[in-house]
Amino acid sequence: VRWLNREALLKLADPSIGARIPHSAVRAINDALSDGKPVLLSIAQDGVTQSAICSSCKRQARCRRCTGPLDVANSQQTARCSWCGASAINWSCSNCGSSNMRVIQVGAAGVAEELSKLFRNVPIIISSQHQPNGIIQCIDEKPVIVVATPGCEPRVQTQDANCNGEYGVVAILDTWVSLYASGLDARIDTLNSWMKASALCAPRARGGSVLLIGETYPVLARALTLWDTTQLSCNELSERAQAILPPCVTAACVWGARDAVMHALENIGAMQENLGCESSQDADFSAISPLLGIVPMHPPVTDRYQHFDDIYDRVKAVVRVPLYLRQELVNRLHKEVARHVATRAAGELRFCVDPKDLLAY
Repeated sequence: VRWLNREALLKLADPSIGARIPHSAVRAINDALSDGKPVLLSIAQDGVTQSAICSSCKRQARCRRCTGPLDVANSQQTARCSWCGASAINWSCSNCGSSNMRVIQVGAAGVAEELSKLFRNVPIIISSQHQPNGIIQCIDEKPVIVVATPGCEPRVQTQDANCNGEYGVVAILDTWVSLYASGLDARIDTLNSWMKASALCAPRARGGSVLLIGETYPVLARALTLWDTTQLSCNELSERAQAILPPCVTAACVWGARDAVMHALENIGAMQENLGCESSQDADFSAISPLLGIVPMHPPVTDRYQHFDDIYDRVKAVVRVPLYLRQELVNRLHKEVARHVATRAAGELRFCVDPKDLLAY
């Protein structure tokens, strides 16, 4: 595995520093194609999303209260935390102290068009659920460039039905996208997708090469290079313990109509300061509220109807408790949802305990 970030390209005296595919990567890809091997280019995503970053150090802009990502979907309003809903007034970067942020577009559209200019007369295959041809299951072992999103990488088939072929080069593009992913397990999911793509590459003994192109977290690059996730796991646990987030605590995401959610949170005791946490084990909870939110929810992308902001009033909140109170929290939420349904109260009310992503609902 070779990490071709800016520092590495400077050492190689690569004249194309800043390019999406630097000359060093182009040479490796051409060598693999010349040997009759297919090449896989893994891109982060097809769509385009927005993310707020620090204008100075380019780190993702995060909430000072809970370290959640800032929501910049509405350019007419002040940025707010996607997790706890706190306004980012007088925001400053926790890394460099700068108070300026800007919005960037995170996406990977147009890769095939760029490749057609770099590699003329080379067939290019796109495998993605958002493309007209959909996901390509397998390809022949011949010189071809495959552009695929995570989970859509085609297998290389050979004449021997009992054996899969190999890619000569696997290049992971736009690694800087990993710096601005907003999910709770974003770094873990990123490394997982990189490892799955890298596993399709031929070993070094047979001329294979995995290229990590662009800037990313050093711990991610190191984990992929050494094929060892231990340090990343330790870092994640340490950061989540400081931010009081799962798996160090139990978290429940509650969402639905505003009145229903507010009433449910009041009934389960989430509006109180400690939600019944009176043990000495709750030292980390003594200075915080168990409640993150309440945050307005955006209409789902599958919703074909347009809503007025004043009418579309769905909200969500995250309730945190120590691990030993997990069952108590679940019981209270079950009883509250049952009461809501039994009394035929108006509005939606749902919950999910320990969701993989706090932003998924």
